[in-house]
Amino acid sequence: MPFNKESRFAPIAASDIGRIVAGIVANPDMHAGKAHALHGPVKYSHAELAALTGKVLGKNLTYEHVTVSTALELFGFQDNKVMHRQFEAVTIDQQERLLEGTDSTGVSIIGQPLVTVEQFIDEHRSNFVLASEVA
Repeated sequence: MPFNKESRFAPIAASDIGRIVAGIVANPDMHAGKAHALHGPVKYSHAELAALTGKVLGKNLTYEHVTVSTALELFGFQDNKVMHRQFEAVTIDQQERLLEGTDSTGVSIIGQPLVTVEQFIDEHRSNFVLASEVA
């Protein structure tokens, strides 16, 4: 990944973001004029996240730093200028420690715990397996 391995963030699942947005739409008066920063339930460094992902998958994964261009090429998005700018912006945000927090905003809006990294990997395990590993 193109991020500093020790920069920290709290990943949040898209399904949680969807539930939070639905909760805001269902109760617009409570959220009028507010901007909510959303964070996942646990803050990780990229090195910690790689190790946790490996643990859940039963593999030895370590974090490896690469450039934004290399990361996008590995993902098959080398020609996607929007993704390139997004990755660069996230890199800057993480350097400035803007993504480090955790909070209870999402939980208070949806009334249930947010999805953990372990739960996300378990729910999407097939997306973490290479085609050559299935055969």
